[in-house]
Amino acid sequence: RRRPRPVGGSHQGMEEVARAPEQPLAPDDAARSLHTTSVAGVANQSCWPRFGRVTQRLALPVLLFLIALATPFAAFGLPALQHSVGLLPLMPTDSQATQTLVALQGYFGVASLFPTTLIIVPKVGVMGDPVTRSQWLDDTCAALTAIANAVNTDPNVAPFTASSFTGAMILNGKCTTLGAGQWSSIGGSYSATEVMINYKVDPFAADGQAWIVRLRKALEAHHGLGSWFVFGDGPNQMDVANKTYARFPIMIVLMMCAVFLVIGISFGSVMAPVRAALCLLWMLAVTFGLAVFTFQDGLLSFLDWQQLGARSTGAMCWFSPCIACSVLVGLGLDYDIFYSERVAEECEHGLNEKDASLRALTVTGNTISAAGIIMVAAFLALLLCTTPALNEIAFLLIVGVIVDCFITTKLIIPCVMALLGRWNFWPRKFSTQQQ
Repeated sequence: RRRPRPVGGSHQGMEEVARAPEQPLAPDDAARSLHTTSVAGVANQSCWPRFGRVTQRLALPVLLFLIALATPFAAFGLPALQHSVGLLPLMPTDSQATQTLVALQGYFGVASLFPTTLIIVPKVGVMGDPVTRSQWLDDTCAALTAIANAVNTDPNVAPFTASSFTGAMILNGKCTTLGAGQWSSIGGSYSATEVMINYKVDPFAADGQAWIVRLRKALEAHHGLGSWFVFGDGPNQMDVANKTYARFPIMIVLMMCAVFLVIGISFGSVMAPVRAALCLLWMLAVTFGLAVFTFQDGLLSFLDWQQLGARSTGAMCWFSPCIACSVLVGLGLDYDIFYSERVAEECEHGLNEKDASLRALTVTGNTISAAGIIMVAAFLALLLCTTPALNEIAFLLIVGVIVDCFITTKLIIPCVMALLGRWNFWPRKFSTQQQ
């Protein structure tokens, strides 16, 4: 189409130009224009653009401050993380069953309600002949006396003597062949026997667990008589908890590897999963460090609220951190992906990473905040109940969600993206990106 030329003067020509129809935009330009207009409308009604510009302007000081903030939790809280075992942390403190159990433990002792026993399996062929069986009983009685002497090394607990054992070969600390012990015939006659231990120590407390460890170590010197097993609720829970915590770091490493794989494939980037993993580790350090200060050191005991008070067992229930950790990683990764995907989308529309992170904060800020508030309200019910283990799980989840929704996605990620610039999604490149 020919452009109209001025006829008879410049004013007439300009009017014809003004009446000429505008050229239609290309589809990509039209979509980008519509996208920019819609985002601008959101920005006019949000406080996040100004907040994002301030934090990006102070990106390095903000990140250094947050790293310094997490240092006490990581340096002093995490190394001191301990765990407790027992039945009471799993029961509501105001229930009739809990009150009954506490009363019985006070009257008879924890060891009477949750006894620890020895299971001895003699070597094959020893118990068939009465003479060799009698000799095995005498040798086992002598071994039990030596075991009691080896275990009785802690002056802070009650003396542990051979009179604590009651079995087929020992009674009141004296050897016998007519003791009250029970024999098993499942693997044949006299295939195994049980030795009761009457010792007033709480098998769930720290002193009781240390006693179980010394007992097992003392048994190692007497395997020539057969196989020795320590059985009871205390040893069983202690073994499960110790095995779980021994593999807890491996579980965290595997979760970070899964995060790296999923984020790396989704975004086609190497830098994005590294940043996501570091953000998750920062959140876990702050959350678990604060839990240690709260439930082990009594940081919030001044509130006089049993849900957040120091634990009488000295530490959190053993499975509370294990359950909360996996949930926190999932929630934190969810919020991270939601924000980062919007940043990548803005980069596809032509913005650089710094401006894209600011616009993503503008669009997702209210949504992520609302999601976090909903999750906090949901977990608050667990915090208000009277079961200590559920209180601990709720505390960990609430703190982790607050950190993720109001610190990680509002401060850490925008500041990191402002500093990294075009390296945020390396080696991915955005074809429509303009500086």
